[in-house]
Amino acid sequence: MGKRTVLHILESLRPEAGSLAVILPGLLGSLEGEGFGSMFTAWEPGRTPPDESRPVMPAPAALRAEDVLGRIATSDIIHFHGWNGSACRALAAAARAARRPCVITPLGALAAGPYHPRGWRDKLRGVLWESALIRGAAAIAANNQAEAAAMQRSVSGARVTTLGYGVLVQEYAGARTTDAGGSRRAGADRRLLVLGPVHPVEGLVPLLKAFAELGRDADGWSITIAGPAEGGWRSMIEAAVRRKGAADRVRFAPAADAAAQRALLAEADALACVGLHFRAPVSIMQALASGVPVLATDCVAPDGLNDVTGACPPQREAIRERLRELLRLDDEARARLGRAGREAALARWDWSVVGPRYAQLYRSIV
Repeated sequence: MGKRTVLHILESLRPEAGSLAVILPGLLGSLEGEGFGSMFTAWEPGRTPPDESRPVMPAPAALRAEDVLGRIATSDIIHFHGWNGSACRALAAAARAARRPCVITPLGALAAGPYHPRGWRDKLRGVLWESALIRGAAAIAANNQAEAAAMQRSVSGARVTTLGYGVLVQEYAGARTTDAGGSRRAGADRRLLVLGPVHPVEGLVPLLKAFAELGRDADGWSITIAGPAEGGWRSMIEAAVRRKGAADRVRFAPAADAAAQRALLAEADALACVGLHFRAPVSIMQALASGVPVLATDCVAPDGLNDVTGACPPQREAIRERLRELLRLDDEARARLGRAGREAALARWDWSVVGPRYAQLYRSIV
């Protein structure tokens, strides 16, 4: 039997902070060893930059968005990473017409929650059309068990499995200039990094409020928010920071590609990924591989993170107390936590470990 082909459909091929385009290419090598080839495209043509000089995905595996319909008919499996509503429904309908099995990793789009309510239009659309496509999917993949449980409640009849993401740990080898956390910048402020889109669902508002409420426990710390601005949220958050007189302790930085993100991680003393709804754990994977201690909410944390650093509910009070614990650690304690995270990443979340699980799922449905 020849090599099977998987078409991966993402929101964007740009390797911006928080984008799956940063970590998903690491799956290619693992799948190749399991007998699967991979192609990548984005569901929005305007967000697919095939002609840019800046690399977006491995060149042989990146498709122009306008070629995706033809590729669906010649691929063995279609895997949606994210679920964009109308765009994904159209592509899933094309896959159904071509009798191609689909895997959907919705990244929170199919799970109701206080920060992601499903209104009457969503429910009506689900009854009329979307539910048939979802129930007809070969598998619905959740990032963690919490999302799997939420989807079981929200989507009746869906075949839900848990299949998280990985990272090529070796890509981040040597990112840290020393193992001793903040001691590499003696006398300088410690840096808490947020690496992802500037949007309320990423938990920026409760994180900043929690940081302000720590008082003296936050002395000597500053926050760097690095990632693409969505809508006008960055300007609004910047204005709020200035009104509170915290502009000297909260800065914004670009992080347009993986190299810039690795540089930010090399200077970070801790990373916060405090999404308020189910999200892709891209920055968590990067931080673990870099040996950076992580503060995460349980809706974005990969299964097993509790064994390493712990995760908290997506509420300000819980974020504040976990943040207090992390910021109170001395440099050596944080360094030990970072080393433990990297060891766990090698054992649990490296693509060499996670990739075969994808191959097993694909084999079960082809």
